Amino acid sequence: TLTNVPVGDYTLTAYESNTGFTYTATASVVENQSSAQNVTFPATGVVKKFWDGGGGNTSWHTPANWNNDTLPVSTDDVVIPAQITVTYSTGTTSINSLSNSGDMALSGGTLNIATTASANNLTISGGTANFKTTQPAQIQSLSISGGTLGGSGTVTVSGQLSWSGGEM
Repeated sequence: TLTNVPVGDYTLTAYESNTGFTYTATASVVENQSSAQNVTFPATGVVKKFWDGGGGNTSWHTPANWNNDTLPVSTDDVVIPAQITVTYSTGTTSINSLSNSGDMALSGGTLNIATTASANNLTISGGTANFKTTQPAQIQSLSISGGTLGGSGTVTVSGQLSWSGGEM
């Protein structure tokens, strides 16, 4: 909240240096009866959940590996940076979207992705990756030796595709 600002329209832009994301919120100040004008910028959009590796291992399931030391949930846009390998091995997790510049290995459990997905390297040796995406999922390299690649969304592989087992 900003205080003592003149009547008008305002835009707040914030840059998150460790993920490279820019967030923008807008608000308007209308004339009121007090001498101080206040503007509060609403928290809009989807929460960004990014890998920070604070847990010291490669497990998706270690809360300390994520910002705010909490696991991703269905409203999160998940971001995994380059040169990181993340292993998903158990349970069921639903997320809003996935932006994976590193490597992801799915060896068990079920990962549901709702809206958009991009991945550098995805390896499925067990479990299920459900792309229920509203836009085509973009994957650079996909290797499937077990498990299931499923969901109602379209998956586009722009590079290498290796399929030696499992289901699509």
